[in-house]
This record gives sequence, C-alpha cells and structure tokens, in this order.
Amino acid sequence: MKLLRTLKKKLRRYRYYRFYGYTFNLIEKLTGYPQEKHNFLQKKGYKPNLTNPMTFSEKVMWKKIFDWNPILPVAADKYRVRGYLEEVLGPDGAAEILIPLLYATDQPESIPYEDLPDQFIVKANHASGWNMVVNKKFNRKREVINNCRKWLKLCYGLFNNEWAYVGIKPMVVIEELLFDEEGNLPKNIKFYMFHGSCRYVRIANNLKDLPSSSYTPDWQYLPLLEKGKRGPELKKPVNYEKMLVLAETLSADFDFVRVDLYNLSGKIYFGELTHYPNNARVKIPYCFDLELGQYLNLTPNYWQKNNAKKFAGSHH
Repeated sequence: MKLLRTLKKKLRRYRYYRFYGYTFNLIEKLTGYPQEKHNFLQKKGYKPNLTNPMTFSEKVMWKKIFDWNPILPVAADKYRVRGYLEEVLGPDGAAEILIPLLYATDQPESIPYEDLPDQFIVKANHASGWNMVVNKKFNRKREVINNCRKWLKLCYGLFNNEWAYVGIKPMVVIEELLFDEEGNLPKNIKFYMFHGSCRYVRIANNLKDLPSSSYTPDWQYLPLLEKGKRGPELKKPVNYEKMLVLAETLSADFDFVRVDLYNLSGKIYFGELTHYPNNARVKIPYCFDLELGQYLNLTPNYWQKNNAKKFAGSHH
C-alpha cells in the first residue's frame, strides 16, 4: 500500500506520468486492486465485494475493472461521442441536441482565441471534470493554453482504474457556453439508465452551495441527503418526457450508463455519457445504493450480443 501511495505522488512529474501510471495500474491488477478497495472504503464506509457485488457502487466498480465494452472509449470521448450520437440518432437528430462545437485540437497553441465568443467552455475530451469556463474579461489566452497543455500530458483513467478513458487520444474541445433563463450555468439533469430503463434522476444544481436534487423517473421527489442536506424540490422541466425517451435511446447499447442532459425552456442539449459516476462512489445512502444495485444485472461481455463493434471505430 505504501508503494502505491509513493507511486501516486510521483505522478506530478509529467515526464514520467504514463510510466508510473501503467506501473500503478499493473500492480493494482496483480495484487487484487488494494488501492481501489481502500479508496472505496474511505468514501463509502464499507468494504467492496467484487466477487458478489450487490450495491450499485460495487457493481460500477466491477464494471471499471471487468467491463471492456468496445463502445465505452468512444462514448467517454467528448469528441468522438459526437459521431456516436450521429450513428444512434442520425445526423439531424444529433445536430438538434449537440452543443455547438467551436473548435477541437491537440495543439493548444492553434486555438483561435481572438475569433471565439466572449465566453465559452474548454474541455479535455479524455477526462471527466477537466473543464474551464472562459470569460475573456478575466481569462487570457496564455492561461487557457497552459491549462490545455497540462490536460494533454495526463491520462485521466490510469490511477482510477477507469479503463474507458485510458486509450482516448487526448484533445481539447471548445464548445458554446450555455446559460439558463436567469443567466446562470444550466442544471445538469442526470438519468441513471439500467438496461435501457431509467431508475433514478439526479439534478446537479448550478449553485455550488446547493446539494443535488433526486427524483424518481416519474418526477417524484426523493428526500435523499447529500452532505447532510436535501436538494431543493424543482419544477419538472418542459419536455421532460422527451428527455426520458432520448435517454432510453442513448443508453440502449449499455447495461448501465448515466445520460447527462440539459433543458433550457424545452430545448434539450446533450451533456455526456458517464459510465463510472463519481468513480464508483456515488454519494447516496447505503439502502438506496443497494436498491439501485438490484437494477443492474452484471453479465460478462454482455455487449457481444449487441452491435457494439459497429461503433468501436466511430469518429467525428
């Protein structure tokens, strides 16, 4: 365990990042994933059971390690997923919900900063949460370039055992920045899809001091605690039923996936497809974690009976 912690500290040396990452990953695999299990215990409060996983979190952890569905790296890639949506929804259907793409590159110096709008968002295509909201009044081109360079040097999935991210070719994606009716960043509506059916909806509030709000698929409020607080009750979005149908369509190729969408006065936008929510450590009560786990039937290589290989080479 001490060796694993030491290796993890050395990661900050970008020159050797991948070497240490793959070494860490190999040691984890050969020793039964002790660091992964330790991190799970620290966050969730109980030891994970990979032999007979029961809770939702345990099953997502199992998927991180054993699910090698070839569509996963395509769906996890914030650039290539655009091509996947075109395959699933058709070009017109994808164009209707995709956030306008302003630029994509693996050379940050080429970003046409002066030609971009006053505000936009920059994302690392090969990671989760590596985003930068840019306002030209406060952010300068050099700051954006430096952030992008840092992202491109790192491999997000190596130290989290998140296989789907490891093989993604690093790029930066620049998209139009969305705002809600009040001029704030929009709420992220997250549909937890199990075998093509929604079992849980979580709404991440755009104000950091507010916890997420939880709902059943038919929009019944769930008083779940997050950091000791309950999220506010929210009005059902316009075209919510259309969002549900869209989430069902986008989840058809997976045993589990979280479909993230935005809804701005009935106009639906695609956020992302998330396979490992909160790195398999979703902040929900144990009893609800156990309930959600009942909806996910883990079957090795389940994707082979689907049309997964059709999309394995998808690109945009």
